[in-house]
Amino acid sequence: MLPRLLALTVVCLALPPTATVVGGQQAHTVPIASGRYMPFYVSGTDSSGVEVEGFELDERPVTVAEFLAFLRTHPAWRRDQAPPALAGPAYLEGWTGPLDPGKAHPEDRPVTQVSWFAARAYCRAGGARLPSTDEWEYVAQASETRKNAFRDADFNARILTLIQARPAAGAFPPVGTTDRNAWGVRDLHGLVWEWTADFNNQMLTGAARNDRGLDRGRFCAAGSVGTSDLTNYAAFLRWAYRTSLTGQTTAPLLGFRCAR
Repeated sequence: MLPRLLALTVVCLALPPTATVVGGQQAHTVPIASGRYMPFYVSGTDSSGVEVEGFELDERPVTVAEFLAFLRTHPAWRRDQAPPALAGPAYLEGWTGPLDPGKAHPEDRPVTQVSWFAARAYCRAGGARLPSTDEWEYVAQASETRKNAFRDADFNARILTLIQARPAAGAFPPVGTTDRNAWGVRDLHGLVWEWTADFNNQMLTGAARNDRGLDRGRFCAAGSVGTSDLTNYAAFLRWAYRTSLTGQTTAPLLGFRCAR
């Protein structure tokens, strides 16, 4: 369970289902139909896959400009005002000032160095939310031509190459410049890592899989036991990265997008 450290007051706006709007900025969302997918770790309760209900996902990650607009209307999340319990010491590190990203952070690039708490507050301010890990992985398994490329070895190898060649912080291309996948979503691979709503459920509990117990088989040398595809190294990397995070974590290559 995520730490309940502070109660925040968040204004939720009534918005049409085709856009997430924060501070006057608009991010187009893509409809994702219901379906099943095979999670990276498989338990006895999900050996046939996990059902994902239909939802909407932002076409691309949140930009520096969009997060700056959010800070102007929600000053409690400015770098100089955010509670330390909800944003680590490197929160928005590299910005020239509390409301000035500086030349090193062009406004059309993905915002990074944002904690899970801040990302959640941003999405809620637009009447949205962070996607669940199942939702994110369900969409991310799509190639440019197939909505389910889970068993496509060439696709998985290409995703691994994109992760390994991920741009250095400060050298990101503009968001939305990668090819659309079969759902119409961009930038899921090869740009930034992305927060999910339940990122820390994967190691500590099986709650996301209807499994109440602690899965000790996922620790140390047993980490490959129960995986649905031992050759999917990109999924190993995503899973390992998520389990290294806390809600206060910020990182130069960690951004987010919203869902509805």
